Amino acid sequence: MSMCGSLVEAPQLSFEQGLEDQEVVWGQSVTLQCTVYGAPQVEKHSLQIIIASISWFHRGRRVMMHPGAAVEGALPMKRIGSGLVESRLHIPCVNGRSVGEYMCEASTPCGQAITSHAKLTLANSSRGKVCNATVNHAPWISLITVSRLELVGTPVQMMCRAKGKPLPEIKWQRITDDDELEDIDGEPGYMSLSNGDLLVVGEDSTVTESFRCTATNVHGTTFADSIVVYVDED
Repeated sequence: MSMCGSLVEAPQLSFEQGLEDQEVVWGQSVTLQCTVYGAPQVEKHSLQIIIASISWFHRGRRVMMHPGAAVEGALPMKRIGSGLVESRLHIPCVNGRSVGEYMCEASTPCGQAITSHAKLTLANSSRGKVCNATVNHAPWISLITVSRLELVGTPVQMMCRAKGKPLPEIKWQRITDDDELEDIDGEPGYMSLSNGDLLVVGEDSTVTESFRCTATNVHGTTFADSIVVYVDED
């Protein structure tokens, strides 16, 4: 039986926040954002998860794609796997080629997909700042796990993907109960992945953990926060 044919329940995908039409002055920057709620599909035998991916389209052409949490999805463990993921598409300098319809799509390998659409228009036709695609710019976070609900002791892949010129470096820190930041590099239970994500294995006594993902290059720094909530299976 195929992976998709062995699913015991349908995936849940919905937009917590969809795209909104925007009118922008020539030369300004703009950020489009969509927030997706997802709960996994589960196979009958291996309890493996089929992770959704998020893609962005402009005038029907894909301009950015984020695969799902593949490392976590490859671990054959029982899990809840529900949470919110936020994706952003940043346009540093809007010009005539930037206008048109944009679409955020969340999809699974088994064929389910949801989409949200918005139109970007120019407030006036007069040209302002000249846009140069080769110019370096500060980083922006294009995908972040906002929140996650999971079983105690189950590995969780907290996603954080960033763009920028030059490509930014990503650093994860834990947010303490006093809102202080603690480095977790080299600590047991945390593994930084090559794509910027963080694999977390919480202790059995852990109820919640909050994290900050920071993206940095020579032109600036930006960050986004994530939280994972653990519950007992019973």
